[in-house]
Amino acid sequence: MDDKLTSKRTDRKVLITEIAINKVPRIKYHGLTDAENKLLYDMSVAVLTIAREKNDSNEVSITVSLTDAGTDLSMIEYGVCLGTEHTVDILSDSQSFHLIMSASECAVAVLHNHPSTQTLSLEDISFLLRYASIRFMLVVTNQGIIHYLCKEADFSFEAARYLFNECVADITPNSPTKDVYYAGLKFLSRCSEVGLYYR
Repeated sequence: MDDKLTSKRTDRKVLITEIAINKVPRIKYHGLTDAENKLLYDMSVAVLTIAREKNDSNEVSITVSLTDAGTDLSMIEYGVCLGTEHTVDILSDSQSFHLIMSASECAVAVLHNHPSTQTLSLEDISFLLRYASIRFMLVVTNQGIIHYLCKEADFSFEAARYLFNECVADITPNSPTKDVYYAGLKFLSRCSEVGLYYR
């Protein structure tokens, strides 16, 4: 798989409303401090706001270093990338690229919206596994619901890659979208076996 995050079409695009933005929950993320939780809340709201105001409710990604938590939001360095209805190429943004490639292990969060109501895609999962610097992969649906996957202290790349390959063994470039989506759900249902936390 390439480095683009792709949300396969399982539902029609939902336009982002002010109600959806206001509905973004304040979550106590697995293993994070209050300052880190606030940072991810602010960035989740920003994803939907930018998507609504600047990208026709299509995909937007924000990449941010968790070590910036607790600093004034105006001082935080983060990368923003605008995508299409089904794809966002995170590494095409120079700041996102820099954060992912230069950060220490498990120090970065990547947030993006899904214009449909689906959870993390296979591409989202693969992207998290590929880069050691990424600790959290968050999806905010255009209705304000958050799904996330994070690496825990006992995360095993080898075990995760093995599980991923097992889940996609029957997937081909011509597989129906539904089969690809269910392969991702299969991985998410078993991800705790490899040191990942899914909510």
